Amino acid sequence: MENVWMIATFVLLLVLLILVFYHMYYRINIKHITKQLEDIMNITDTNQLLTVVVKQRDIASLVNQLNNLVRDIRLSRIHIKRLNRNFRQSITNISHDLRTPLTTAGGYVQMLQTSITEEERQEYLMIILERQNMVKVLLEQLFEYVRIESGEIIYEHVPIDAKKFL
Repeated sequence: MENVWMIATFVLLLVLLILVFYHMYYRINIKHITKQLEDIMNITDTNQLLTVVVKQRDIASLVNQLNNLVRDIRLSRIHIKRLNRNFRQSITNISHDLRTPLTTAGGYVQMLQTSITEEERQEYLMIILERQNMVKVLLEQLFEYVRIESGEIIYEHVPIDAKKFL
């Protein structure tokens, strides 16, 4: 009977020891993964992925899912950077497109302030009106573009017969 209690105690201690070591491995992996994840999220330009210290199926599965999320976040950041760069370029182009006719019109306004003939005055006024209309058209196009991009206006795609159209 005493041997049975010794064996049972030994088995119980062995199981407890195995559980403690198993728990330690999990904790080591979780701490390692948490540290890596913090590092990856704090560094914006990295291709680093998560790794595991000790191979455990459920932890490895979790790390694979987290790596997929890290890749998605990385791709989203790249996409946002491209969109921001394109947006800044578009603003620069719009600014240039608006500035050109306004500068031209301003030059003609200055020429109107000098002593010129009535015929030149009428010509300069026509040019100024053309430039004003050009700016107005550009602003209307910009406003329509913003409305399309925001989803306020949705164009319906309708098939057309190219032969009839041409």
